Order: sequence, then structure tokens, then C-alpha cells
Amino acid sequence: MPERPQAHSLRPGAVVLAGQSAFLLSLDEFSDDRHGWFWDLVTRRLVIEVRYESLYGGENFTVKPPVF
Repeated sequence: MPERPQAHSLRPGAVVLAGQSAFLLSLDEFSDDRHGWFWDLVTRRLVIEVRYESLYGGENFTVKPPVF
């Protein structure tokens, strides 16, 4: 990769508050001209699976995008 993206992750037991948001991957000062490789990575080559539970626990929910 020409530049290293910043990554955000949560460890087991971490909590995401209602309304809280964060980018999982990001680049400082994204530019369409210079960062086409990053857009290709995020939209075509990267699959992210999120596993989560409610405050009550035990559900083991999983969500991931459909494979095209």
C-alpha cells in the first residue's frame, strides 16, 4: 500500500455507546486522485465481519456484506 490507513478496532468486552460512530479504516486527507487504490480496497477487496451482542449478552449476532 502506498500509504498506511489508520485502523480502529474494539477488543472483546469493549462497549459502543448509542450514537457513537467511528471509521474502521481511514486516510488523512483522502483525495480521489491520489487514493483510488484505497477506495478499491474498501469497496471491492475487503470483507469485514462484525460480531456483537446486546447488553444482555449471549446472542452472538453477526453481520457482513453480501458477496458479489
